[in-house]
Amino acid sequence: MADFVKYDEDTKKFVVDADGNAVLNDGVTVKVTQLDETGKEIPKQVRGFKPVSGNSKALELVLHTRDAAGNLIKDNQLEDNKAVHVEITQPSSNGEKKAQADFILTDARKPEATSVVAQGLKTVVVKFSESVAEADIQLDGDLTKIANVKFNDFNQATLEDERDTVTVTTVDYLTAGIHSVQLSNIKDYAGLTDPKNISTNQTLDFAVEADPSVPNATVSVESPEQFRIAFNKEVNDFDLSDVRLQKLVKGQNGAADQWVDAHNEHLVLEQATKPKSEYVLELTKDWTKIYDTSKNNTNYYNDQYRLVIAKESVTNPANGKKNAEIILPLNFSGSALNTPDTASPVISGFEVVKAADAIKHFVVSMNEPVKLPNAATKDNAGNTAAQLQNPNENDADTGVPNPIIEFLGKDKDGNAVTIKGKVVEYTGDDKSDKKFIVNVADDQRKLEDIVKAGGDKNWTLVVRSISDDVGNTAASLTYNFKVDLAAATEVFMVKGSYQDGPYNGVKGYLNGKGKDTIVLDFTADVQYTGTIENAVNPSNYLLDGVKLPEDTKLTVSDSDNIPGVDIVTITLPDGTLSANHNNVITLSKSLKSTKGTKLTGEYEISFKAGLGVEPADADAAKAVDNQIAALPATITLADEQKVVDARAEFDKLSDAQKALVKNIATLEAAEKTIADLKKAEGDAAANLKAAQDAVKAMETAVDADLTSEANLVAAEKAVADAEAAVAKVAAGSDKEYLAAKVTVAKKTVADARTKFNGDAAAALKAAQDAVEALETAAKADLTVENNLTAAEDALDDAKAKVAKVAAGADKTALEEKVAAAEKTVTDARKAFDDLAAAKTALNNAIEAAQSKYDAANEGTNPGDYATGSKAEFKTAIDAAKSVLDDAASTKGQLDKAKEDLATAEATFDGKKIS
Repeated sequence: MADFVKYDEDTKKFVVDADGNAVLNDGVTVKVTQLDETGKEIPKQVRGFKPVSGNSKALELVLHTRDAAGNLIKDNQLEDNKAVHVEITQPSSNGEKKAQADFILTDARKPEATSVVAQGLKTVVVKFSESVAEADIQLDGDLTKIANVKFNDFNQATLEDERDTVTVTTVDYLTAGIHSVQLSNIKDYAGLTDPKNISTNQTLDFAVEADPSVPNATVSVESPEQFRIAFNKEVNDFDLSDVRLQKLVKGQNGAADQWVDAHNEHLVLEQATKPKSEYVLELTKDWTKIYDTSKNNTNYYNDQYRLVIAKESVTNPANGKKNAEIILPLNFSGSALNTPDTASPVISGFEVVKAADAIKHFVVSMNEPVKLPNAATKDNAGNTAAQLQNPNENDADTGVPNPIIEFLGKDKDGNAVTIKGKVVEYTGDDKSDKKFIVNVADDQRKLEDIVKAGGDKNWTLVVRSISDDVGNTAASLTYNFKVDLAAATEVFMVKGSYQDGPYNGVKGYLNGKGKDTIVLDFTADVQYTGTIENAVNPSNYLLDGVKLPEDTKLTVSDSDNIPGVDIVTITLPDGTLSANHNNVITLSKSLKSTKGTKLTGEYEISFKAGLGVEPADADAAKAVDNQIAALPATITLADEQKVVDARAEFDKLSDAQKALVKNIATLEAAEKTIADLKKAEGDAAANLKAAQDAVKAMETAVDADLTSEANLVAAEKAVADAEAAVAKVAAGSDKEYLAAKVTVAKKTVADARTKFNGDAAAALKAAQDAVEALETAAKADLTVENNLTAAEDALDDAKAKVAKVAAGADKTALEEKVAAAEKTVTDARKAFDDLAAAKTALNNAIEAAQSKYDAANEGTNPGDYATGSKAEFKTAIDAAKSVLDDAASTKGQLDKAKEDLATAEATFDGKKIS
């Protein structure tokens, strides 16, 4: 196989083209033909080669019969019972080696189905006794509708041959039980032209196993803003309305904790392509904006979350069973929702995707979901910028950086080269946003071309400024890889068929008043020493059938496409070449490349001479080329005027002269270096100013009262900001001075934090003791004034000590206990005061009644009271006193006694004689 088809050692697969056909080794040709009715040769396109089982010296030649969609390619099959001609050419050390054979194709076998099996609930695979071209297929007498029938093909890359299988996809899910497939009009490839190779009808049964399962699901947290729901099988009817995000809300005043719907307006759902049983749920708004973290200092990790899939919202299509309510906790052990995500994304894998000797693209794998604002395919959740990236509440799509892609390597001369890249799109069937495609930018040299030209095959991918879901941005990531290309057999020619197309490397030029030239651009490096194999030996050429003129000059140069020298320029006296007629250059068959490869292709090449280059234009271009070449190898800002002068001289040239300048790329690179150095100089000044401002802000923050937690947190942030800003300052005395200030401040803040944490521990212990004492006091008999006063004192003490505890779960728990005790004590105080007020009111009423009683006289005179009335009044007064004196009397009883006494007093007043 390897003698005929190129093999990729990286992928361990044979190399194929875009249509899946074999990429043959250089110099290998395969020709398969049959004659039509007129006797004309009809070529057939070849798919590739396949080993023959049991015969290591034989290969099976496979024709290209189907397109990528599985459709038959018209007329590329062999006609049965007809002569076939096969011709294979291979290069060898003794020149081309050709093998050919003629035979009559006869195929007497009819294809038959040998088995049928169900794969899953929507796929049926039918296997035949040989390769099949066509067949009419029904399932269950056409009761089960078919969505698609695919006749499988030969895979040259892996050598898997599935031409004897047909894959049937159904519209609906297959039900459990016995099914049947009906086959008719079965044709192998001979059957397309010979009706004797068409099989009779066949019916085969196959079983679909019953599926009793009920839909269920699990969840994984791929990032704080992305969750993957995985059902135990493919389900029907699942969409965003079926799942709810819920948050646990703590109960107040002794009430139970409660799960409530939260942030569901900021969710999107996407089904994975593979497996289709998985769905990705993403936030469309960053957590920092949902929580307003910059203001409230809280985030997702301060709360508990879960997903709830509603009862009977999804269906197992195999049995119609629906789900029970599915609860999926998101704060399981190890979940990304449990702690702050402060880690930037890293590259976890890299793949070079090739087609033959060309690189199609590169696939980058990350350890977590990332944001690609400029990708061709967008994240369906949007860019979800964090507050630090974009504080605008209603703008989630700006502020996320666009990743910068570069490829670093070395050219054939060992010089470092940087090739700009681009992000193409997300990829991956799981829709995880962890994989994306990158490629070389449109205006850049391809990596494989640099390697083919003799460059180093070791390269480094650089990804700069790439953010994850929550805004962590990796400044610069790298991944080392190799560009290994399939080994190619060298071809040495100047005109002929080369790399699947015609090639002509012969050009002639009249060059005005200058000397005529013939340029021979060979496909491989030429020899320029020796005699008969030497490409600069004039005796190896004839021009129009005669030797080259005596004053002919031959020189060699490099095309820059491959290493070495591959261009021969023959400079002739002016007027040697014909301006109006064809010229013919003849090359000696003894010419060889530097690797000893013999000259192939055409040896006599006819060409017409073009106008070429005027000598004055060539001289002008050469002067500018020399000026550019004189620029220093390492450009500094001190060389700016030299670069400007070279550009000015280039701009003075005509368009024709500019086209002759070979060193324009060197000039452009020098201009870019100057621009970069200027920008770096400006950036350095800006970085220094930013660092000075950050250090000043840090010193202000550190001078604040660091016993205050808010001040301490602000100082810690200011130190971190200053340290980051100083890190960007260019090396020198300014950086050392600012770094020293950061070091001092960092120690001050660290010491303050240590002291604060120690004080915080003491404050927590004191608060815990005070709250424990409060709870004990609150449990005493608070109807006793001394107990109540003691509880109130304990409440004040606990409040004061809890206020000194640092914010966090401990403080929250203590505050909840204080709140509960405070309610108990406050309620007790109100009850105590209400009872005392009732006693006072009743006592005042009794004293007033007693005074009235003492002053009253019974008799018949005006002002006297009726006989017996005082005794009745006295009974009422005594009853009220009895209630007042009873320590167990309640407020209600006291209020009732007061009302009864008032009634008796009114009755007594009514018995006064007027």
